[in-house]
Amino acid sequence: MTGPRRIGDLLRPTGSPLAALVRRAGQRERLNARLGDILDRPLLDHIQVAGGENGVLVLMADTPVWGHRIRYLAPTILQHLQLHEPELRDVRIIVRPAREEPPPAAPARARRTLSRSCASLLETVAATCDNPALARILARLSSRTRDG
Repeated sequence: MTGPRRIGDLLRPTGSPLAALVRRAGQRERLNARLGDILDRPLLDHIQVAGGENGVLVLMADTPVWGHRIRYLAPTILQHLQLHEPELRDVRIIVRPAREEPPPAAPARARRTLSRSCASLLETVAATCDNPALARILARLSSRTRDG
């Protein structure tokens, strides 16, 4: 059984999955910093590097509007970044998926009630009504009194 190992020893082997992860994170950090050299602040707040593998720089935009705006700048971005990262051949823009938030719950509708005198009047009208459908509706409405 071996003792504790230093973190540097775990990251050095080239075949290590952890080393590959650290390498990709470093590349993204470098690309984001270089992106900051050519883009203005408002745009940088809505765009970030999502990847840079196989010669394709992937930029992620917050919304379709920002994605569309960065698409116009893609050739300039690629040209600038190729000075430092010559293996880059293309820029791909993706838009971050919108968060699915449940719609706000509809407020509970308050049941409307009638005063006892109004309910009594509706009962009287329902009893003397010649139209059976209207009489049923009035009788049902008369049951909506405040006291039950």
